Amino acid sequence: MISEPSISALFFSFFSSSEIILSILCGKTLYVLDEDVKLDKDKMERVVKSEGISGGIIPPAYLRWVDLSSMKMIISAGSEADMSTINKYKNVVRFHNDYGPTEGTIFATHFDCDKDIPYRTVPIGRPIDNMDVYILNNNSICGIGMPGELCIAGVGVANGYLNQPELTKEKFVLAPEGNRRMYRTGDLARWLPDGNIEYLGRIDQQV
Repeated sequence: MISEPSISALFFSFFSSSEIILSILCGKTLYVLDEDVKLDKDKMERVVKSEGISGGIIPPAYLRWVDLSSMKMIISAGSEADMSTINKYKNVVRFHNDYGPTEGTIFATHFDCDKDIPYRTVPIGRPIDNMDVYILNNNSICGIGMPGELCIAGVGVANGYLNQPELTKEKFVLAPEGNRRMYRTGDLARWLPDGNIEYLGRIDQQV
């Protein structure tokens, strides 16, 4: 998690790479919590306040369970965010909803939740710098509002799966323009009229 200079940043192993790197690049302090703190709602809230922890990358389910409104910035990621969680924090914390599979080096899209959201669900936003998103029906690009498989391309996309050539061949394919690698996430999504992306679930039974 992210904080003011010389204040602590909370560490969640779920997004350890991002939080370690962000803490170093921003000149923050990385705060590593014991399991008994993370699993105890009251302890967690006390530590966040007492240590001055001002930000972090936190799964939506955890945010629903605890009250971390004393923070200044929260990035929600790891699973689908719901509107009730956004409404709980957006007026008191700078709140972002990000999306990205591990195969895309953690994050691929970003949505700023500080403004009112005129949709029934929380968008996952727009592609971050150096990443591109395609929404495809088989190999055809979907128009605005048409659901399809969310695929990502860009510098963050992995080379494939270690020692799994068949799965790599299935999931890592050429992007529509045919000159770079693209990852098929298996997630269902659609473009919204304002250029944001709405997550719709999975195209298969994977959790």
